Amino acid sequence: MGNIEQRSLWGKDLPPLAEIDTSFLYWNRPYGWRTGDRYRAPGATAADVVRYEREVLGNTEIDTPEFLLTELDKTKQRAGHVVWVCKTRDDARQYMHRGTGLPYREYFGSCALILATDNEPQTGSLLLRDATQLSESVLIRYAVYRQTFPFQRVLPRF
Repeated sequence: MGNIEQRSLWGKDLPPLAEIDTSFLYWNRPYGWRTGDRYRAPGATAADVVRYEREVLGNTEIDTPEFLLTELDKTKQRAGHVVWVCKTRDDARQYMHRGTGLPYREYFGSCALILATDNEPQTGSLLLRDATQLSESVLIRYAVYRQTFPFQRVLPRF
């Protein structure tokens, strides 16, 4: 029958929550490689980081849905909880700019949620360090969204 929150979001057509795979939404690695500092504007939220990437930096491929940004704000996720990482040190080196320093390991638990990926050959991933505060129904909705709109695909290197 499903829970009340699930029925109000999806109606009768959504399978029970336990049947929706969400594992692909998570980093599933003990660490990632990054360069530079975190976004540190005073009072900034995790959702502000995504909006900054889109609106100020022009990263239009950052397609984190608005309902997830609303949940990030609702659960008071801070900007410091979000980080860009790559799978390898060599990939992270591609993002180095003057003054960002050498790539270093950033460690994560099992609940690091992928908010977005970029469109670069080395594939940077924007992670929320700990998604345990997010509503289960929002995570299910995000999984369904990502099944329709997958994370950016890796472009071939030339």
